[in-house]
Amino acid sequence: MLADIWPTHEEVKNVVDACVLPEMFQKQYGNVWKQNEKWNAIELTGGELYDWNDQSTYIQEPPFLLDLKREVDPIRPITGARCLALLGDSTTTDHISPAGAIASDSPAGKFLQNAARDFNSYGSRRGNDRVMTRGTFANIRIRNRLAPGTEGGVTRHLPEGEAMSIYDAAMKYKEEEVPLVVLAGAEYGTGSSRDWAAKGTFLLGVKAVIAASYERIHRSNLVMMGVLPLEFEAGATWQSLGLTGEETFEINGLDDDLKPLQKLTVTATAAEKHQRFFDDRADRHARGARLLPQRWHFANRTAEAVGRITEQLQTGKRIEASKKLKTEGPPAGTIAKELIAQFRSQNDAVVPHCYHGR
Repeated sequence: MLADIWPTHEEVKNVVDACVLPEMFQKQYGNVWKQNEKWNAIELTGGELYDWNDQSTYIQEPPFLLDLKREVDPIRPITGARCLALLGDSTTTDHISPAGAIASDSPAGKFLQNAARDFNSYGSRRGNDRVMTRGTFANIRIRNRLAPGTEGGVTRHLPEGEAMSIYDAAMKYKEEEVPLVVLAGAEYGTGSSRDWAAKGTFLLGVKAVIAASYERIHRSNLVMMGVLPLEFEAGATWQSLGLTGEETFEINGLDDDLKPLQKLTVTATAAEKHQRFFDDRADRHARGARLLPQRWHFANRTAEAVGRITEQLQTGKRIEASKKLKTEGPPAGTIAKELIAQFRSQNDAVVPHCYHGR
């Protein structure tokens, strides 16, 4: 048995006392300030604060730490936001913030071409926001459905639809003072908990991410960077809700009184269409957080569906209108069913009972 040969605590202590001696540490570390010639050759500027080198391609002062205020700015509604990326399921932190080689034709690669002798990797340059922000959503395998047929960090700047890198589009939106959102599927942010997946998202100007579900650590990192992580209602996706990413988004009800489980309203507006979705319940894991993930429910385009049915009823096409109810889900179907009942009572019940609720 292992217990028969395993040493006791006293036996281990006796060996340590006999073999681990103070002079070992004195010999190894007693002359530490003089042993490393390369380290000692580094020029010092002196002073209590680090003297940032604006020409360094490895480390820069993080912009989100500049001009910090003692008082936190008030939370405000998000209005007129555009979608920067329309993503599918299992978008990982490596998709959001890659750590591998820097492609020469990527925004980060182009930035480094005239500034560094070699590109090295994203991981080695994680202290430089100028590289890491350009690398956000720049994984060569990421697919942005807002720019169909492309692979890599490509998007379309709206409303004109010009294709460009996600970084270039984000900077153009910043110049236009347009806030940004990201729409995603399930398991958003899975993988290693890379802080730059949240930092880069924030520095691109993204104010909110709306996804089907999250990896909890990345969700928390978004909250800590001031990016609002929202969730669709269980079972709903941007695909099932008919969102294309070309809409403009408004998130109302955001203020300093924001609380866990609070209901808010998000409105997605496309050309000649007005679509609204509202929260069902907030994620209970977010209790106590300043900004909270919400679960959202998308209301069917009731006015459009009821309008079509009402028009058919008014033109005498009552049977066709009644059959149309089979394809319209609540609340459109519910409201239209009431219209059918009204017309039936007013027109000698000529409209047959064809409604089947879902």
